[in-house]
Amino acid sequence: RPLSQQLTHTLFVSMRNFVCKMADDAELLMTLYDGKENRAFTESYVVRWSREGLAREIDQMHNLRVLFTDLGSRDLGRERVYLVCYVVRLGGMEVKEPDKDNKKHSRQSVSKPPPVIEVLRRPYGVAAMDITLFVAGKMETDEDKHHFLPFLPCEKDNLEGTLKRILANKELTQRDHKGQGLYCSFKMLHGDIKQVREENPHLVLGQVATARKMGFPEVILPDNVRNDLYLTLVNGEFSKGSKSTDKNVEVTVRVCSEKGQALQGVIMLGGGVQSQNEYRSVIYYHEDKPRWSETFKIAVPIEDFKGCHLRFTFKHRSSNETKDKNEKPFALSYVRLMQEDGTTLRDTQHDLLVYKVDHKKFDANDVGYLNLPSKRSELIEGSKPSHGGLILTNKDSFTIHTNVCSTKLTQNVDLLGLLNWTSQPDTLADSLNALMKVDGEEVVKFLQDVLDALFNILMQNSDSDVYDNMVFECLLYIIGLVSDRKYQHFQPVLDLYIQESFSATLAYNKLIVVLKHHVDNANSSEDKDLLLKTMKSLQYIMRFIVRSRILFSELYEGKGQQQFELSLKQLLQSIAVMMCYNTDATLLVQGACLKFLPSTIPDILQVFSSVQLSSLLMDLINKM
Repeated sequence: RPLSQQLTHTLFVSMRNFVCKMADDAELLMTLYDGKENRAFTESYVVRWSREGLAREIDQMHNLRVLFTDLGSRDLGRERVYLVCYVVRLGGMEVKEPDKDNKKHSRQSVSKPPPVIEVLRRPYGVAAMDITLFVAGKMETDEDKHHFLPFLPCEKDNLEGTLKRILANKELTQRDHKGQGLYCSFKMLHGDIKQVREENPHLVLGQVATARKMGFPEVILPDNVRNDLYLTLVNGEFSKGSKSTDKNVEVTVRVCSEKGQALQGVIMLGGGVQSQNEYRSVIYYHEDKPRWSETFKIAVPIEDFKGCHLRFTFKHRSSNETKDKNEKPFALSYVRLMQEDGTTLRDTQHDLLVYKVDHKKFDANDVGYLNLPSKRSELIEGSKPSHGGLILTNKDSFTIHTNVCSTKLTQNVDLLGLLNWTSQPDTLADSLNALMKVDGEEVVKFLQDVLDALFNILMQNSDSDVYDNMVFECLLYIIGLVSDRKYQHFQPVLDLYIQESFSATLAYNKLIVVLKHHVDNANSSEDKDLLLKTMKSLQYIMRFIVRSRILFSELYEGKGQQQFELSLKQLLQSIAVMMCYNTDATLLVQGACLKFLPSTIPDILQVFSSVQLSSLLMDLINKM
């Protein structure tokens, strides 16, 4: 089975019913939550639930199923995993009491929500259940068995605080949840989404929503192109201003271009619902220090990412609907998606500056604020930046957290230098040296792009050998990484790259020349560590050589075969000579050669006579 299927796991969840006394419609956001790290680690699955106790979306009626995908062995081994459902009320600021006639309504008809001028998102409660043993495979999961997730109302707490109350209480009693909660069934499935669909058609027939892990799967295949930014609204602090009580703050998030135009359909609340043009936060009543902890996905096309920024506007939402119509945003924050050095926004918490809006001078279409500092770390001490109706308010603060999952945009400036080498050819040598210091996690994430860049450097410098040695050393670094136990599950990804994506027809000659040079100098004072790495990487170096030669031969109808065979023969003869050396310094290298050379034979036989190869190998053995 492909490695992605062995290392990838999927949790199938079917929502059966939500029992709760509600006067308004609700939004149910289900996610997998790490109880030790206190954070969700998957996207949400979103269900719009009517106050009559039915799914509001036609597509979701009798089809409330989701696949939590991309789970790896590390996720299955988490200490505490919960299935959590946040319940957000959709209605006015105040709860409208349900009609007394409501009970007369047929349960089959979906009634209209209460008459509200604009639907606001208000905290209602949380349902949760510990599913650690099910996820870890220590308890059997069955799609026909219903589990009860007890529901706890928020009362005066925020959603995250309510969840913490549930997690702190090992067992919620009937007195706590009053019979209210979520009924679900779930089943642990093994394999990627393709395999899951093939092996479980009865579960995933038709449209089934997916909610991905907010991070990479353990194996990133070359065709897994992804460019997702997960944004968490963490918290804020806002002064009362002219009001006598604390504000009811709503944050609206838009993704805007450099010209201030909002990008359409790039905000995803979660699986199961359509993309949105903006995100509006939950509103906490009379709370000057709201703690939202709300996470959602932003999926901006790679080509638009560079010029975009996130714009946050803050608005007080009045309980009085007439007053609320006249409310305008009282403050604004922003942050660019790309940093000045061309890398993406870091995966960390960002303390954003809050600018107070003076509506007499403010023009909503003016993007001059992009020249103002956006983060607290950019602020010059003692300064009070302002622009056209916007002035910094030091009393207010706003914190977000970002997590970029991209196979195309990096947060590492050294890796970026290599990937963009054509725009800065003068610093190419520095970029190649820097690559060998880049963290392995980042390199394997961009494996295909890094290899493409290295072989393009060889191809575009075909008349020069200036960079050949450096590129060769970078290849040794990458092969060494995927041979390491920590990243060995990327070996099939490298195999797939060589077989399907690799296209450097001129690389074979350069690789043979560099490889032979290192072998010929085995007895000199040259770096023995480099030669040892070369021997350990023989299998993949030879694979690149053979694949390159096959591609060249297909393109030019076998041209240069004699010269190729001669250079390969000379390389193998050099290796045989190296095996004759009788010094302590070469002993490790010779041992590695004997261990790894046999693995190259199947590849060499694709392009070389078996009789000749046997003769050369016999010569090598006899010389020992």
